[in-house]
Amino acid sequence: MKRNLFILWLTAFALIGCENNVTLSPKASRFIASEHLQKLTGKENLPSGVKELLNEEQNLHNKDLWGAGAFASNINPEYVPEKNPKFPLPYYLIPVEDAKFLKADSLDPRVSDQLVMRISGKKHYKLFVHPESEAHYDFLRHSYNYIGPDKTEFMASPTSSYRSLVVWNKNSETRKPFIAKVSLDKNVIGSIDRLVSVNEVERSVANQKVFDRMGKENLEKLNLKLFPETAGLTIIKEHEGAPEKLGGQLIREIPDEVVDGENKWLSFSALMSPNRKSQPLILDVIAKSGLSSYDFFDQYMINGYLKMFEDISLKAGMNFEPHSQNLVFETTKDLAPTGKWVLRDFGGVWPDIVTMAKTGGPVDIYMETANAAKFKLRGGRGNYVSSYVFFYKRQVFDMMLAEVAKHDSSLTADKVQKLKESIDKQYTKLLNTYLGLSLKDAPNMSNYQAIEKLVINATEFDNKTPKKQIHDHAALKSFLEKKKARSEWVELAESKGKSEYYLTDHGLYEVSNKRIVGVALFTKEELDDYKANHNMLSIFKFAPIEAPKTGCLGFIKAFFR
Repeated sequence: MKRNLFILWLTAFALIGCENNVTLSPKASRFIASEHLQKLTGKENLPSGVKELLNEEQNLHNKDLWGAGAFASNINPEYVPEKNPKFPLPYYLIPVEDAKFLKADSLDPRVSDQLVMRISGKKHYKLFVHPESEAHYDFLRHSYNYIGPDKTEFMASPTSSYRSLVVWNKNSETRKPFIAKVSLDKNVIGSIDRLVSVNEVERSVANQKVFDRMGKENLEKLNLKLFPETAGLTIIKEHEGAPEKLGGQLIREIPDEVVDGENKWLSFSALMSPNRKSQPLILDVIAKSGLSSYDFFDQYMINGYLKMFEDISLKAGMNFEPHSQNLVFETTKDLAPTGKWVLRDFGGVWPDIVTMAKTGGPVDIYMETANAAKFKLRGGRGNYVSSYVFFYKRQVFDMMLAEVAKHDSSLTADKVQKLKESIDKQYTKLLNTYLGLSLKDAPNMSNYQAIEKLVINATEFDNKTPKKQIHDHAALKSFLEKKKARSEWVELAESKGKSEYYLTDHGLYEVSNKRIVGVALFTKEELDDYKANHNMLSIFKFAPIEAPKTGCLGFIKAFFR
């Protein structure tokens, strides 16, 4: 009994005063977090900008725009954002050797400091547990310290997503709030689970690193801002009784300009939501712009968006999912548009490594694991189409146009149709220009998948790319088999005729009739090997080479290529 009291006292002391350098005993008491469920009151020790963000995410964001029950979930209804819940956020302390913690260099130290605790001088990472997932993680309680809802320093409340939680330190107003995207052991839309997979963690942080390499200032010049996803955590140690899919977590930062209320970052679901009394918020934004509804759509929703899409996706190869939850619009605090767009959820970013490599982009970041499935590298090549058809045009542009037209009689049916034709025409022109297509009409919901396949099959190998041809021999066969076995081979166009293989400074290409049949990025180790062997992989260095056509000197050059 005395020992248990001592443990509880020591835990409480650690969390109140010295949370980063404490000593805890294992098997701390476990509590049921749902017993601590409360409602937001507006009196929480949160900055005004974060309170406004929560209001817009919980009370304006409207899922029923897609139809009643379109995003039905088996989560306890008391935890859905619309109920404005808040609750203590428990966590397990995972020793550094049992965890895989990924981070971008841009991770804010004011956030990273809150993600770790030292026990007897040893670093532990905090794995946050949504109250609805306590049973999912129950197998961990015999292995790790569990900081329950009556001991945790954190409170949480959901954004428009059930599992993306605004987190704040209830004991300190100086600690910076952040968003934790936690694993939720529930489903949405029937069978889609809400666990944060290992692949999603690695993909999100890698995509953040690419955006970091592109540079915050450069992105802002292209009218793009970000909700940074700068850290992720998964458990790598195997545990008896663990579920087949365990899930990890991601950390999404809230930029200072939002925390401080300098600017508003409004999802399009919130902007067009009928939940707001009198009229949707977008009507106020249009009024502040000084433009008519028609001119607002023409200037911002067509020209502004497509220019950003051209710069970020078509030129840089960073495809994204611009649906009405993850695509965000920036305004001043009094709702005047700034012309800036904001992205969140980097698990939904699909890099096109062909475009990225062609333009000298940071493909090396994806070499950390080089896994094609993990980074959605095949889908990234064709995602220019679904990004527009399935997401932006359908779930943002058309839907918001319809909502505005309900409240603005000047936006007649003829003008609505003219705007739709205008954006389709401009988008199709961009697609043809950058992807070598000759479409007469914009892709639509009935044919966009076929056109994505067309894009993938039409991918040409850039002749300007520095390369060395690798001829068919045992070493090449071995290399390809290894890449495919490790899911590092990206299948693109269908092979028609004989294939040729070319080694570049970032990977190996298979080419047939000038079309890229497949590509595999180097791993970090292979890249080091390539550089150490004078731009050649050691596995190919002494492989048979083509007979030279330039005499003895040519033979010597070929041998030492």
